[in-house]
Amino acid sequence: MLVALPLVGVLLLTGCGSARTADSSETPNIPATNAATKDLTELKARYTDAGFECKDWSVNSGFPKAKSSGSCAEETKIGYFDSNADVEKQLAESKAWSGSNKIGKRSWVVGDKWIIATPKPDEVATKLSGKVVTF
Repeated sequence: MLVALPLVGVLLLTGCGSARTADSSETPNIPATNAATKDLTELKARYTDAGFECKDWSVNSGFPKAKSSGSCAEETKIGYFDSNADVEKQLAESKAWSGSNKIGKRSWVVGDKWIIATPKPDEVATKLSGKVVTF
């Protein structure tokens, strides 16, 4: 029994990790989802089908690097990108802009070729299989 105690301690220290939020100093490691989202319309549908409200939907250029993007009122921006490289470019550009304009930290949800800026990033990430990125 005494031999097993150190082994249990090592396992507890090394084997138990938790999901973490990416911060601005790391690459987001964009998660792959079971089914790829094909366009902005489908992404918005996934968002609302997951139980999130989207009033006053408007297609706009909320994410300049996106293939297409739109917003729900003024609270949520949804962007669909041609590639994950474009997602990473958008994150880098937004991080730089926020830093130079002294904007406080914010969190977005990132998925396979998409970003959703929402007041509920943890809930959206869970329901849409995304990752919260804070910068």
